[in-house]
Amino acid sequence: MKAYSEAYCSFRIFGDDLDPLSVTKKLKIPPDFQSRKGEPRLERSKKGKIIEYSPYSTNMWSFSSKSWVTPPNLTTHLKWLLKELDPKKEFLLEYKNNSNIRMDVFCFSTGHSKKPPTIPEQIKKQFSELGIEIEIDHYSK
Repeated sequence: MKAYSEAYCSFRIFGDDLDPLSVTKKLKIPPDFQSRKGEPRLERSKKGKIIEYSPYSTNMWSFSSKSWVTPPNLTTHLKWLLKELDPKKEFLLEYKNNSNIRMDVFCFSTGHSKKPPTIPEQIKKQFSELGIEIEIDHYSK
């Protein structure tokens, strides 16, 4: 039995000074999600009913490893994100110094282990140098 049954990571950049369109143009990576402050948050329930939540509180742009990396190994997903982001280092460092913009990597994992997956120090260091925090939400089954 594997310790972890599902894992993925999303790189997110957000803040009031962020223009999601400019992120797409500079990174040349298609977003999986983007929103603008004040934009309505609407979802459709499984029964087809439209549900309206409070509007988005800030601008946001993100992309995920979920559709592109198959093993439920968080390190593999993080390495894939680094491979995608490393050529864009110059752009990311511009945002690192902007106090109104925040970047992070949101990691999700589930499995039979009660402990979240560990992240190698070298990977933590590489993300840190880019000004990117790593957060993990882990759920045991």
